[in-house]
Amino acid sequence: MSPAPQSHTAPSNSGRTGLPEVPGIQGELWIFTQDHRRLGWMYAILIGLGMVIGTLLALGLSLQSLAGRGAGLASEDYRRLFTVHGLAMVFAVALPALGGTLGNWLLPRRLCVEEMAWPRLNLLAFHLLVASWLLFLVAFLVTPPDAGWNFELTLSLRPGSAVAWSMLGAICAVTSVAISGANAAATLVKSRQGGAPWSEVPFLGWALAVAGVMQALAAPWLVISLAMLFAQKNGASDVLSAGALTPPDVRLDAWFWMWAQPALAGTLLAAVGVVGDVFESRGDGRNEPGPASLASVLALLAVAVTSFASAGVHTAGRGGAPGLDAASSAMALCMGIPLAVFVTQWMLALGRGPVTVSASLCFAIASAVSLVSGAMATAFLAALPTGEHLANTSFAPAAGHVLAVGGVLGALFAGGYGTWSSWFGGLSREGTGRFAGILLLAGTLLCFVPPCVRGFLGDPRRVVDLAEGRALLSWTSVTGAGLIVSALSLAAWGLLAPLLDARASLDGGERR
Repeated sequence: MSPAPQSHTAPSNSGRTGLPEVPGIQGELWIFTQDHRRLGWMYAILIGLGMVIGTLLALGLSLQSLAGRGAGLASEDYRRLFTVHGLAMVFAVALPALGGTLGNWLLPRRLCVEEMAWPRLNLLAFHLLVASWLLFLVAFLVTPPDAGWNFELTLSLRPGSAVAWSMLGAICAVTSVAISGANAAATLVKSRQGGAPWSEVPFLGWALAVAGVMQALAAPWLVISLAMLFAQKNGASDVLSAGALTPPDVRLDAWFWMWAQPALAGTLLAAVGVVGDVFESRGDGRNEPGPASLASVLALLAVAVTSFASAGVHTAGRGGAPGLDAASSAMALCMGIPLAVFVTQWMLALGRGPVTVSASLCFAIASAVSLVSGAMATAFLAALPTGEHLANTSFAPAAGHVLAVGGVLGALFAGGYGTWSSWFGGLSREGTGRFAGILLLAGTLLCFVPPCVRGFLGDPRRVVDLAEGRALLSWTSVTGAGLIVSALSLAAWGLLAPLLDARASLDGGERR
């Protein structure tokens, strides 16, 4: 292995701003552009803003655990802080991050097409994401919601609980992701219309297309569940009133997770696709990955089918049908088989030739380790004996955060550094990026392993005060949160600083 070369000189075709030139649309306003490259840049800016807000809120939540019994935020304020963090990170960052940025930057290139299949819908998806941000902002300014990012029924229906604006924001964000996902699948189909064989499609193309279809098919379930909640809250329906078969909160939870399980699984598949793309190029963004293997494509399809089937069986099981919980648990545990296929493919890809130790590869390794670790943790939640004990403890959100922070954000920066390399000929601070990738993995494990341990010990989720004797675990988690913030800051600086240097050099040359 050899370190990636470090370069700070912008190539001659990068334009005055240091960004890649977009022929023919120089006079077009970016907010109305249909060019997928410019849309990718705008997605990156919006998601970067959400990342800043979400990570600062997460650091604040971690610090609350050290405030001592009775000295932290009031319970209601803590719920609001937790809700704002969850809405920002799930709907504004995790769900649209990979499809919006890398989907627009890398997918057309990997599929050898000039544009996404539906450029106007691509623009509409971005505008819907902007609308969701505005709706969330209105919700936070009017009365910050405190019902959690999953809109818990008992908290949402309380008098004075302001969740309507948040629900509209969530619907806009999920609709945006669904449109982007359908566009990715349509782009894959369009790329084959000229007679090109399906066997030549790279793994990233399959992963983003399958993930997009999952998110598009799952979106109506969220709209239905939030529409029921909105109608119930405003007295237009009593569908969520207590019934003879199922408690109302269980019924809403089942409908909500009919969306959440496939949608979040699709996001993780997109991360798997980006990691596989980096490993196929062996850390050098200028190497074009080869076609996907049949085994990896079948593994993607298996995850998609199993996610929907497991969510459906789980929903039916919440009604009290015997044996369905066991079937749902078995399906969830079976997802370890596709994961083993992905890991095998990654190892084979890295063994095909010389590997460049680039920042992109370091972030891809951090993402891969986080995805595997998070999947192993969720296996404890899926298994019936341990799942019942861990479901309402701090273990469950911690396992999800390992997947979202280390897995999704690691993949986002892995693809970002790889794109920088191919666009700008190495215009990035590779040393900073490599260090940030290692720091992200260390921070993810230090931040979220302690809550997993606390969950095994019985600590509930979303509490201000912790049980006695948890100080060391709390300090470790706060240290990890600080490392994550540092890693994300360094990763962004490693990409943006050379562009600012190039712009300053151009301006200085003009003045001379």
